[in-house]
Amino acid sequence: MKNKFLLVWSFLIACSVTAFAQNEPKKGEVPEVPDVFEQLEEVVVTAGGIAREKKALGFGVEEVKGAAIKESGETNIVSGISAKVSGVQVTNSSGAAGAASYIKIRGNATFSSNDNQPLMVVDGVPIDNSQIATSDLRAGVANSNRAIDINPDDIESISVLKGGAAAALYGTRGANGVILITTKKGAYNQDFKVNVSSSMEISQVNKMPEVQNKYSQGYFGSYAGGTSNPFSWGPALSDLAYDSNGMITQDSLTVYQNPGGVTPYDNTAFLQRGRRMNNSITLSGGGQKSAYYLSISNLQDQGIVPLNVFDRTTIRLTGTGQIASNLKATASLAYSNSGGYRVQQGSNTSGLMLGLLRTPPTFDNSNGVEDPTDPAAYLNADGSQRNYRAGGGYDNPYWTINMNPFTDEVNRVFGYTKFDWSPADDLLISYRYGIDQYSDVRKQIISINSRTFPGGSISDEVYSIKEQNHDLTATYSMDLGPIGANFLGGFNANQRDRKYVGTYGTGLVLPNFYNMSNAQNQQAYESIVGRRLWGMYAEGQFDYEDWAFLTLTARRDQASTFGNVSTPIIYPSASLALILTEALDIQSDVLNFAKLRLSSAQVGSEPPFASNATYFNQGLVQSGWINGISFPYQGVTGFSQSDILGNPG
Repeated sequence: MKNKFLLVWSFLIACSVTAFAQNEPKKGEVPEVPDVFEQLEEVVVTAGGIAREKKALGFGVEEVKGAAIKESGETNIVSGISAKVSGVQVTNSSGAAGAASYIKIRGNATFSSNDNQPLMVVDGVPIDNSQIATSDLRAGVANSNRAIDINPDDIESISVLKGGAAAALYGTRGANGVILITTKKGAYNQDFKVNVSSSMEISQVNKMPEVQNKYSQGYFGSYAGGTSNPFSWGPALSDLAYDSNGMITQDSLTVYQNPGGVTPYDNTAFLQRGRRMNNSITLSGGGQKSAYYLSISNLQDQGIVPLNVFDRTTIRLTGTGQIASNLKATASLAYSNSGGYRVQQGSNTSGLMLGLLRTPPTFDNSNGVEDPTDPAAYLNADGSQRNYRAGGGYDNPYWTINMNPFTDEVNRVFGYTKFDWSPADDLLISYRYGIDQYSDVRKQIISINSRTFPGGSISDEVYSIKEQNHDLTATYSMDLGPIGANFLGGFNANQRDRKYVGTYGTGLVLPNFYNMSNAQNQQAYESIVGRRLWGMYAEGQFDYEDWAFLTLTARRDQASTFGNVSTPIIYPSASLALILTEALDIQSDVLNFAKLRLSSAQVGSEPPFASNATYFNQGLVQSGWINGISFPYQGVTGFSQSDILGNPG
């Protein structure tokens, strides 16, 4: 089946107000206004959250400022990176409100399409950016990727680490590259500052796939309209006209009296203008030994499909305190509540686009009503579904959005606590604990008389995701005459736990009662996945007279998914950067800067869960065209063997 596309245009209206609280100026003195657009030095954040001069890097790193992400108007920071970094491909799953965005750096690194996204790290803490699709293969909605939980207004900068040498310190988890996100924080001795931001975006469909508007509903060239005929082989629209009652007729006299003919149904009338409202407020400031940053934001995204909405509310609090002259503590905590009302899509008979594009031009899906929630559009007098195929074929789009809803709600908390201790000059010891935890509660309803499941079905699902990360690092700097050296050593422990519990019910007894007790057949399922990773890493940076830079790294990883592997897995890397204009003392008006960089690295991906054994799944046979069979079936339990052969190691 060919793919169908929608082209959407949009424009953005935004305003931002910043207020500064300062000491009252002396008489005759002009107060100084802080330059909020002050340019930073040419430094970028690299692996481990270390800021380095860009010219000293022998590998690929590009940085995107937070202002550029905000100006893009995107609510998903992954979409905000699109077209801003070379070698990065961003694909949006759909134009629906809250839809996921998929990101790859320098193409695919593995055969599995699910394992090619880069690791996402916020302030040094890995976070989850997965998109968990609904379990029902016959139906589906545009689920979100979890980077959408991050408020774009909180971002100071994003660094994209490309290639093995750039991400080598992250070991197996950095095999596909790394996205480093640095959030905004307060600063010492900073006056109290308030920033209020509000934006509105309007979008609408610019173009729909072309459909035929020449022939009408019917059979063997004879017109048969209404909801009683499932065939679409009628006469040409030029042979039809409206009678005195506004009904379509093939009567030759009526056609003669109304040469204008029948007006084809415009399927774009189903769609609406989308509207996105985003409001945020931030408070920041600091004294001699402390600093703080607080942000609150709210997003209301109404899609171009009626009833499709996505809402998000975020709160972030970050504080820094100087406990002693050589001891600093930093803590940050973010909360996000998101979710909405999503619409069925994809190649299933309840999918929105199938019913919208395969309706003949003589059948009005809306039945002439303007309110998309009006039952007259999708219900017959007896309560059955109103569609052009006499109840068969595809669902009426108005039925799809009203009778087959998918709702979800995500509550997420992520943050970190960090201590920096400097027991001696040029020596810094740091410990950071990070956590990312959320629950995703979903309910999917397929009403009685829906084409994908005429008997109706209910699905209740709860996903619980938790990731904990520990990092203990030590850095030391020294000068050896013309040679400068910086050393980093660290230990990492990471624990990821996923739990998935759901209940699936089919054969609803009572219409419009969407409780699991109303299902004749009920099936419960549960999945628990846990994995643990230990890593030790080291890095040495050397520079010679500020024109030659050498970086050496190594990381040793051991993971619970490695199976019975006892030999340590070590990933080394080396990179070299030479500033030729300084090394050769080139003085030219034509050539201002020339740099040569070389890098080599060995990387590998962490195996998927349970890949060291061939496992079995609960049996399920279904498609978008049949009800299917799921086990247990008639008291018999059935399992199917995975098509992935396990490797015991």
